[in-house]
Amino acid sequence: MNTNIQLRANCGDYSATTQESDALSRRELPRTRVFGFIRAMTGPVQGLRHPIQDRFVIGRSEDADLFLLDGGVSRRHAQLVPEQNGRVVLVDMDSANGVYVEGERSSCHVLSPGDRFSIGSSSFVFESSIPDRTATTPTPPSPPGLLADIIEYRKLRLQKMRGTSLGTAARLRFTLLETRLSPAPHTTHTLRRFRRFACRLAVTLRDPSGGRVDATVLDISAEGARLDLADPSLEVGQWIQIVLSSGDNSTSIALGACIRWNDGHNIGVMFAGGPRVAPAQSPARHDTVDMSVVDLQAAIAATRSRFFA
Repeated sequence: MNTNIQLRANCGDYSATTQESDALSRRELPRTRVFGFIRAMTGPVQGLRHPIQDRFVIGRSEDADLFLLDGGVSRRHAQLVPEQNGRVVLVDMDSANGVYVEGERSSCHVLSPGDRFSIGSSSFVFESSIPDRTATTPTPPSPPGLLADIIEYRKLRLQKMRGTSLGTAARLRFTLLETRLSPAPHTTHTLRRFRRFACRLAVTLRDPSGGRVDATVLDISAEGARLDLADPSLEVGQWIQIVLSSGDNSTSIALGACIRWNDGHNIGVMFAGGPRVAPAQSPARHDTVDMSVVDLQAAIAATRSRFFA
């Protein structure tokens, strides 16, 4: 699936307003090393390819880095732990059904490129982070972008939820992103914790049975989204996964989401691991979103370069 993104936001020019804070927050924040990739061969996220940059938890918990909609998966089933020497270790987190490497149950295994492992109904292959020296595709520029900021904020938030200690630069970055994505002081939606941005974003929805349907995100925030999808069979409270692919389909990110409402034309979802507000305080589902121009190419390039490198 080729990602098609158009974004608008009521924060002036999003790219321009973030330049100064980006320069400050990244002054001491080193580029995150990619230790390898996991590619899902079967299961509810089949086709997903995700970079391993730091401790990566797989499970059914909302604070998992890869949220799997699978009854055979424990809340925190397994984790991939990168080591300074470049190795990536797959560790079973005392799961009920275990982790299988090349068909044999394993509690701890140092992964090598090509190793296959299974968690519940999902099977994965570990791939090297060494780039293909024969590739000729130029590296895209990396200006700041809304989608990249949302994904980065969620990643840092998940680390905080798990009790991971963030360094000084990472804490500064988290605070800046949270401020940037929060409503402006003049907004009329005082009960909304995060600003909503109108968009046209092509995604794929997947359910636990492996069913897929294409949809379009109409607006998005750090905590949820509204999608253009006429499917009355999707029930409130049902969990789905929203898959966002890179422009060349080589890498993708799956966001677990719970359906909060369905009016037969659109659905509203809350992302797994996102901040929560009391139901009575949740903003109306058809609230007007904030709108002004955010550069399309900046959003795509920043997302791809920051998370699909």
